[in-house]
Amino acid sequence: MTNFIPLRLYLELEGMAAFCVATLVDAGQHSSWWLYGALLFVPDVFMLGYAVNLGVGALIYNLGHTYIVP
Repeated sequence: MTNFIPLRLYLELEGMAAFCVATLVDAGQHSSWWLYGALLFVPDVFMLGYAVNLGVGALIYNLGHTYIVP
């Protein structure tokens, strides 16, 4: 049996690290917390692509949840 960490765990750790760094950077700039909280959910607007159909929805949703778009 090989000892390895599943890819999903790496992705979850990457997301958690990105969230922590973004939160620390935002706190260091002394910006408003309500704006940070509101902008936290902006990528979920890309879920509206599912109103067209599943294929377009999946493409738009995945584009909105990458680090490339921001």
